[in-house]
Amino acid sequence: DYPVADSAAPAYDTKWTSEEAAVLNEYAEAGGNVLVVNSGNRLKFFNWVTEPNEDWADLNVLTNQWGVNFSNNTAAEGSSLTVTPGSVLEGVSAVNVNPDNAVGFSLISGEVLAGSRNNAHAAHIQAGAGEVIVLSDLSMLGDYGEGLFNPKLVQWLADWK
Repeated sequence: DYPVADSAAPAYDTKWTSEEAAVLNEYAEAGGNVLVVNSGNRLKFFNWVTEPNEDWADLNVLTNQWGVNFSNNTAAEGSSLTVTPGSVLEGVSAVNVNPDNAVGFSLISGEVLAGSRNNAHAAHIQAGAGEVIVLSDLSMLGDYGEGLFNPKLVQWLADWK
């Protein structure tokens, strides 16, 4: 919900509804994979951080059902985080996050892939027969003009079954 340029148009806010969250949970429970990515800011042109994303906390309507809570717009512990050895992210040893954009989250259950249980930046949750991957930073999937920020992560996600 980006501010409208036409001053005659009414302001609006699009939030997740509990019904939408339930549909995605049913999909995961039935064996589907769900990728959830947050962003502390709006990004443009090779992940250039622009104005703050006032809706980052709205994602909790969706993620709380899986024990994930985006608590505040926290910076990452570092720009490169070690991936938990032996995790589902086979072949990915580290992920890069943009500390100016990452929205850390706490995780009640599931596997922390990068970060800590109280300030996670990547996580894996089993949801019935399906899986949920949660990332704290949209720029983790982006390009910085000289290639992908996290090429192994993006490849792993592309191959995720």
